[in-house]
Amino acid sequence: MVVESFIETIYDVLFKPMTALSKLAEERPLGQAVVVLLISLIIPALGAYFVFSSAGFEKLRNFILITQTIGYFLLWFLGAAILHLIAEIYGGKGTVIGLLVTTGFANLPHLLAVPFLVGTIFIQSSVMNGLVALVSLVIFCWTLTLNVIALKEVYKISWAKAVLVLITPSMVIIALLIVFVILSLAAVLPERLL
Repeated sequence: MVVESFIETIYDVLFKPMTALSKLAEERPLGQAVVVLLISLIIPALGAYFVFSSAGFEKLRNFILITQTIGYFLLWFLGAAILHLIAEIYGGKGTVIGLLVTTGFANLPHLLAVPFLVGTIFIQSSVMNGLVALVSLVIFCWTLTLNVIALKEVYKISWAKAVLVLITPSMVIIALLIVFVILSLAAVLPERLL
């Protein structure tokens, strides 16, 4: 019964995301979210591991496996904390646990990359590489959309605010980089050029 419910939840997240993520935001099954996140990270990481192994990049494969698994897990926690703060600043009312659960499930589309990654081992062509790039773009957009839905459902905010919450960290980083470049140029260039 529990397994059927879990599989049904996975299906609903992929194909009925509004309903599923709203339900997950209310129920907050953190254990299931951790399992889903681990599965959706480790399986593609293992696929990449075998791709790099077959291509002769032994050192890179270990680095990818470790950083993708551990790094993304840390990013999941840190990202949830930052997005939670931003969502509350924008007037959202929700919980960080609800956000962890929904964003954990929002990573499910990453599993769809595995067949294409493994396919590159057997079919080495520019067409296959192009297909992998296209599938990666679709998975990125799908995951991004699921994360926007997650923010909307957890914090009960509008679509526009959910998108704004998601892009605010990137905007802050870009602004800080611009300030850093300007200050660096000001320190390096002679006074007469300024």
